[in-house]
Amino acid sequence: MSQRRKYTKEFKDNAVSLVLSGRAALEVSHDLGIDISTLNRWKKLYLDEQDIKHDGLGESPSALAAENKRLRQELAEQKEIVMILKKTVKYIS
Repeated sequence: MSQRRKYTKEFKDNAVSLVLSGRAALEVSHDLGIDISTLNRWKKLYLDEQDIKHDGLGESPSALAAENKRLRQELAEQKEIVMILKKTVKYIS
């Protein structure tokens, strides 16, 4: 039977920071050798902790993270549309 690995708070926070900075959670989990569900749990706990510390000015950290995720997805969709339109212009020209 495998033993549970212990991670420092600093390691967990750094892993979560990588995800919040825009890297894919799956990529970070593979790079660090941790399970994706573990990383997602750390992210949720981190955002919950930040929400508790939030002073009430502006949006909460979890709301900002959700908005950031939505905007990244929207940007990816727009980039795909631009790529399709460029190919269409080449084809028509």
